Amino acid sequence: MYKRILVAVDGTATSLRALREAVDLTADQRAELEIVYVVDLSPYGAPELGVPVSVYEEVCRAQGRQILRQATEYARRAGVEARATLRQRRGTCLSAAIVDETRLFGADLVVLGAEGEHGLMRWWHGGVAEAVMEATNGAVLQLRA
Repeated sequence: MYKRILVAVDGTATSLRALREAVDLTADQRAELEIVYVVDLSPYGAPELGVPVSVYEEVCRAQGRQILRQATEYARRAGVEARATLRQRRGTCLSAAIVDETRLFGADLVVLGAEGEHGLMRWWHGGVAEAVMEATNGAVLQLRA
C-alpha cells in the first residue's frame, strides 16, 4: 500500500496520463499526493532572440503555475486533495529536482510520463524518467505515450 505518491507534470499529454493514474492510485490507496512541476530556467536562446532573461524566467514560472493549477483542479474534481510544488533548476538535470522532491516528500511511489524519445532528443531532455528510476529507491511507475 502506498502512503505518499508524487507525480511530475509538464503539460504534455503523457504527463496528463501520469496525473490521471496518480490521482486514481491516490484515491484507491487513500494516500497523499504531491504534484511537482520543474521549471528549467536555462535561457535557451532567449538573449539571442532579444528577450530579457528575467522575462523568460517569469514566463516559465507562470507556465508552471498554470499547469499546477490545472493538475490540482483535476485532482480536486476527482476527490483528491493534492499538494502542488514548483521547483526551479538552472543548468542542471531536471530529474535531479524530481528526485530531490521525492526525498523531501517521502514518496514511496513516483508516477512519470515518458515520451519515448530516442537519440538526440533523449540526450537533450536528459532521459528524465529513466534518470529518476535509477536514482530513487522507491517504486516508479513510468507511463509511455
